[in-house]
This record gives sequence, structure tokens and C-alpha cells, in this order.
Amino acid sequence: MEALQCDWRPLLVVISTDSSQEAREVLSRLNREVMVRTASFSEMERISRLKSPPSVMASFEVPERIKFQERRSGGIQHQGQQLAPWWIVADRIQDPGNLGTMIRIADWFGFEGLICSPDTVDCFNAKVIQASMGSLFRVPVHYTDLNPAALFRLTGMKFPEYSLAINEQVAHDDAQDGPWAVATMPGGMDLNRPQFPKLGGILLVGNESQGLSQNVLELATHRVGIPSFGSAESLNAAVATGIFANAIRQAEVS
Repeated sequence: MEALQCDWRPLLVVISTDSSQEAREVLSRLNREVMVRTASFSEMERISRLKSPPSVMASFEVPERIKFQERRSGGIQHQGQQLAPWWIVADRIQDPGNLGTMIRIADWFGFEGLICSPDTVDCFNAKVIQASMGSLFRVPVHYTDLNPAALFRLTGMKFPEYSLAINEQVAHDDAQDGPWAVATMPGGMDLNRPQFPKLGGILLVGNESQGLSQNVLELATHRVGIPSFGSAESLNAAVATGIFANAIRQAEVS
């Protein structure tokens, strides 16, 4: 239903013989050109990767991705307030559950989309689709080398150049009015301190075990971390992304 509401075109729909109201709703939205087949419960079990198969499954054509220029909306409207445009940059994320959850987080917090390194898990992996809970049908996901030219092409944002040798506070002051490239990492500036810019930015999230690669870390205008109050060594990548996304939006609406 999420895919149909987002105008994805189904190629094949398989419906269980003991179809539910959900199945009938799906059928009512299909045109006559779509191939529809029925299957027994045992057949649905064999087709599905879930322990309890759904009553409806479908194969969809992947649509042409939304053009980058059309995504530069300057952020979204929230209760009459214009929120800044933000993107999630996924650097070598390997766990499909993490990527799917990050897509869902981008959808929840009104982020523009995800930009993934080529070695990040495929967004059409079955577990990614499942973890995204339908958000994949709404949120653009792009794969590209993570360099300044590619990020500008996708986001339209120009980021100030900072040397890693420059003091963090100097970079923070100079970049206050421009978009930020925020590196999520332990030991960075306290997440509760910065006043995030009105022009938005990108949130750099690194590999689950190795963090951000050096070339991506060098793109950062700010290194920011989540303060720890316990003894855990690290946070799950998707959980950290959610905490950052919430802090960014809360800073805008508070």
C-alpha cells in the first residue's frame, strides 16, 4: 500500500487464497495491466523471507530517481515553520537493518534523503526494505563517491574548507552561517552545544565498527559526539543517527 500510494508501478502481485481485507484494498487500486496471481499459504511461505508470510506480495519496477534539482526545496514546512534541508551521508554502512532504519529516520525527521558510498549495503536488499517500513518508497537514496564535487551535485550545498589542524572552535565560528558537514564521532563537540545553521547541512555517519573513513572525515566542518552517561563503548549507527536527527530538528523548533 505504501508503494502504491507513492506511485510505484507494480509488475506482479501475488495474493494468498485466504486473502484479507488488506488484499482486497490492494486489488481495488490496481489497473488491469498488472498481473495478479493467487497462491496457497504454503506457497506464500516459500516465496516470503518472513516467518509469517503476508497475504500480499508484489514485484515493483524501480522508478527513475527524483531529480536532484527538484529535491532542493530548502527544507520542509513544519507547523508553519520552514525547516532547514539536511541529508544523511552513509559511509560504508554494512548492516541492512541499520540502513533501512536510517532511511526511516530520514523520512520521520523530514531529511532530503541519503547519500551512500558505493560500498554501503544495497538499499534494495530485502532486509533494508523491511527495516525501512515503507520509507524507501518516499526517500531518495543515491550512491556515489563521497567527495566535495559529488556532494555539491546532489545537495547544491557548498561547504567551507577546513584543515584538521584548525581549532574546532574557529571552524565553528566561521561556518555558523553556512551549511555544516557534521561528523558523528565519539569525542567530538557535545551534541547539545551547537546551534545548527539555517542553511542545513549533511550528517556524516560511518561504518559500524570502523567509523568514518579518513577521506570522509576530512569533509567535516564540525566533529560532534553524543555525550555518554554510562559504560557502553559505542552506539549503534542507526540509533546515533536518530539522536542526531532529533537534536537537529529540536534546535530549530525550540
